[in-house]
Amino acid sequence: DDAPVGAPAQGDGSDVRAHRTRAISEDSTIGASANRVDSVLVLADSTAVIDAITVAGAAAGAGGAGGGVALGFAGAGSLNTIIGSVEALVLGATALWVANSPAAGNKAVTVRATDTAAIDADAGAGALALAGGKGGGVAIAGSGAFAVNEIVLTVRAAIDGDTDSAGADTTETVIVNTTGDVLVTASVVATIDAFTLGLSGSLSGGKGGGVSLAGAGSGSGNAIANTVEARIDSADVDTSGAVDVLASDASTITATAGAASLAISGGAGAGIGVAVGLSIAFNTIGNGKVLDPANGATGFLDLTSVNENTLDDASQAPEWNYTDAEVAGESRAHTVRAIIEDSDIGADSARTGVVTVSATSTAAIDALTVA
Repeated sequence: DDAPVGAPAQGDGSDVRAHRTRAISEDSTIGASANRVDSVLVLADSTAVIDAITVAGAAAGAGGAGGGVALGFAGAGSLNTIIGSVEALVLGATALWVANSPAAGNKAVTVRATDTAAIDADAGAGALALAGGKGGGVAIAGSGAFAVNEIVLTVRAAIDGDTDSAGADTTETVIVNTTGDVLVTASVVATIDAFTLGLSGSLSGGKGGGVSLAGAGSGSGNAIANTVEARIDSADVDTSGAVDVLASDASTITATAGAASLAISGGAGAGIGVAVGLSIAFNTIGNGKVLDPANGATGFLDLTSVNENTLDDASQAPEWNYTDAEVAGESRAHTVRAIIEDSDIGADSARTGVVTVSATSTAAIDALTVA
């Protein structure tokens, strides 16, 4: 469902909305002690993709007996943002009575949230100016290409009796009773691929000489700031099987920027040729700012990356609000965490199998700039 950014929805079409995907079981009893279900799957998956191509070109020519002046300028760019949340949640006073008969590839209980957001942005600009004549010529050409890309995702998978779907605290306990395995997993694969190229050329000449000026520039600003959490909180997980709480992030930024300019001038008189090329890329996996819907502004702050593996003590983890939309302008650290808190794991009659609490991040930046 859609959730407003920064304020409750007004229903009048004026509210700004984030992209949200949710799967929730709340205050429900599924199965019974004497009549168990084969398996329980609570799955929320999202694939958001932006593919942007922007191209611009300009050409100018001038000449005559008295000379000529030619000006050519071109620019291309794009602004791309994906802001979203994916939640798979078992909340409140839910009770799951599950046999150990899942379909192939599944666990007895699986709570899974995944997001594979991607932005592919290509921008190119080219400009050419030609001027000549008996009196000489002046040719000026300039081009620029840019792309600004941002991905801000919140991905949560939780078995949590301490919170309801409205974000309020509760005193309930989720009961999971099974002889099979229990999996709570949250994962993100966010990808930004930005390619920008600027080309310019100017040629001038004549009996009186010529002046040629050419400039080209390209660049991109790219930021990823995700929060990924897998959690078991305020739950009684009565099982003799394995319990896995896994959070992972494999975000990548690939940025390529190139710029080239050429200026040629000549003639019987003096000739002046100046060419300038500049390419730049700003890339951040870490603190970013959520898009501000009021003015469309977004910013990139210093990198802060946090990985936390926490069992029984979640004092380092901030409070959680399952329905809190991203507040406009809010700074976001890139955070991956897996937590078991205030919960009983294992059965009285048969101790549980392996308990795994794991948070991993393989975020990477690959940048190439050429001028």
